[in-house]
Amino acid sequence: MFSGEGRLPVTNVTLQNEDKPELPFIFSFDDNYPYSPEDKLFIPPFLSHSRQMNLFTQESRELPVDLVYQTGEAFTSEIIIPENYSVEYIPEDTEHTGNVIVYTYKTIREEDKIKIIEKYQFNKSIFEHEEYKELKETYAEMIKLFNDPVIFKRNQ
Repeated sequence: MFSGEGRLPVTNVTLQNEDKPELPFIFSFDDNYPYSPEDKLFIPPFLSHSRQMNLFTQESRELPVDLVYQTGEAFTSEIIIPENYSVEYIPEDTEHTGNVIVYTYKTIREEDKIKIIEKYQFNKSIFEHEEYKELKETYAEMIKLFNDPVIFKRNQ
């Protein structure tokens, strides 16, 4: 689940509420992340659970894009600030209201943790071929933002 190419090396993964859709799905783990010489931690807020790849890979379209139904997703992550570390970088809050996708990225900083909320919604289920370039570019921008890591720096 968390190992393999491009994944965080973690141990002691625990899951809660995976079979209770009315409750928040909670997972926790111990990291074995290789520390850099600068003693910084780069933590993707949603690990590999957020969108990783652009669904729209063609250069152009001749036919409409049919998503079958208007779709979207929402994720919330809480990252406990590790002992002896401080937050060096958190991606900026963003609200994008475009012609094809609406997305939000919000951070809430508390004393010992950071809560990150991301969500997106396609504006419709069928996009004309003339809208494809905007759809592809906006989706790519959203993926980049949603996977931007939080950076922690070791306190001296």
